[in-house]
Amino acid sequence: IWIHADPVSRNDPNISSEINDMISTILDIGKNLSDIVGAVDQTQPLPPASTQKFLQKTLVPALVLTDHKKTFTNKYYNSRFDLAKTISAMVNASDNGYNHVTDQASNLTVAATLLARSLYTLATGSPAPEGLMAEQQSVTHMLYCFLISPNCDLFKQVIPPAREAFDDLASQKSPYPFYVSVYGQINNVTRIIQRLLTHYIGTVEKNHTESCTSSEKASLQLYNYLWMAGPLNSDNKTRTVTCVKSRVTQTKAYSPAFEITDYNGWGGFQYSTWTESSWATNALLLRVFLIPSKAMETSILSGGVILTLVSMVLIYFLNKKADILFAHPRPSSL
Repeated sequence: IWIHADPVSRNDPNISSEINDMISTILDIGKNLSDIVGAVDQTQPLPPASTQKFLQKTLVPALVLTDHKKTFTNKYYNSRFDLAKTISAMVNASDNGYNHVTDQASNLTVAATLLARSLYTLATGSPAPEGLMAEQQSVTHMLYCFLISPNCDLFKQVIPPAREAFDDLASQKSPYPFYVSVYGQINNVTRIIQRLLTHYIGTVEKNHTESCTSSEKASLQLYNYLWMAGPLNSDNKTRTVTCVKSRVTQTKAYSPAFEITDYNGWGGFQYSTWTESSWATNALLLRVFLIPSKAMETSILSGGVILTLVSMVLIYFLNKKADILFAHPRPSSL
């Protein structure tokens, strides 16, 4: 893991000092975690990241953590992290892979632990407890469910306790698509991430019937309530339905350019925007015309010329010998 900082922000002595303290803290924590972290040269610009949008407004001490030290080339349409085979997250087929700890699961567990302990130390000013660490089995399960098959036990725990939800998971033969389109309806990945966050950081309600059946109550408070199918019972057939309370919510993810009245930043590209065309399945009519190769065209033309010449010779011969070939039979005498 490589730590990047903005060289322009370092021109301010106070901010530069804070950045150095943050980097030093992360490096110290990383030494106890297989020494997996390092800092890039101070003069190196920040890689593409949302941090740059904040720095456009004001200089703040900010760090960007990446898995590359300098430049890299993304060979994939979306992200290389969307494919299990490109990040060493392929599974062992012996147990369907759900519980198989891959190399990437191990790496992400260490990286998550590093980030958690760093945030704790920077926020509190105290050393993070040794017990603060990511759970490798949870990371393994999430990698499998997102990159291999959504039809997994973790997703089954957090989906609504409805037959339609289970049938939808069972019908998934491939991972949910991570494609980011223009603003529209909520996709499956967004829904499942909200439920996973609720599952991990929320609390189970005891009086779940009253809480989870009142959508008006949930909308007027700081908490959201979600029904979840829950974990498998000892019979491995039924589940304990739970109501989970959390502060996890959703927000509209689209450019501020579409919210600001009389927005005049189109020319300066103040906010990123893009458009996308979608077509109905019956909107296009396709006709395919096949053009033969030059060799085939020559063969067809030559064959036609030869056939024409042979036909003309045959007709000439038939016409010349018509009296013989088509002679009328003589009347027989009595």
